[in-house]
Amino acid sequence: MIEQNLGVLSNIRGDLDGAFVRYRAALAAFETADDREGMSWVLNNIGMLHTDMERYDEARESLNRGLAIATDRGDVKMQGLCLLNLAECYISEGRLDDAEGPCRRALALALQRGDALRRAGALKFLGVIDRERGRYAQAGERYRTALQLARESEDTLLEAEILREIGTLHLQQHHASEARWNWEQSAGLFRSIDASIDAAAVESQLELLSDAAAPAPILERGGGA
Repeated sequence: MIEQNLGVLSNIRGDLDGAFVRYRAALAAFETADDREGMSWVLNNIGMLHTDMERYDEARESLNRGLAIATDRGDVKMQGLCLLNLAECYISEGRLDDAEGPCRRALALALQRGDALRRAGALKFLGVIDRERGRYAQAGERYRTALQLARESEDTLLEAEILREIGTLHLQQHHASEARWNWEQSAGLFRSIDASIDAAAVESQLELLSDAAAPAPILERGGGA
């Protein structure tokens, strides 16, 4: 448990290699203890880490293994988590059709359990799928509900992630000022929990947005560029 929690901290802070070492040690210990519940937790975390590192085959293998254990144990909460992270893996690959099924299954489980946090996560990913398919109004509605649920659950990381996605939605609709506001809020929340990689990624988007908005230099007639 300690190794796993240290891995989570390393992951949030951007030390992906350190997180991988911690997770592997945790998995080995859980396997030695024949603690299948613990194994499902760590496999889920390893799957997320592989997705962050763009190792999608390894991510799906770990997540599906964790999902199988959770299903066998009747652990509905863990099933929902593995399904959400499987959906994220598919979205990261651009495989939206494959992502939608796990999203909807995770949403159904969250509604069944009355799990507001997992419901928010599923709505966030369904919003991404809608947005990338050009269904902007539907995506916006999903994001608004997800954001409210995340705030009510006081989950800063999820709130920051949803604000980031809302910013992207606004940018795709050519609402640059709204995108900037959402990304500034998102980056601030990521920084507040020391999620350095996510914060830096959003700040890079803000820099690109500023560069795009900057006026072109005025050249004197006859001058060279």
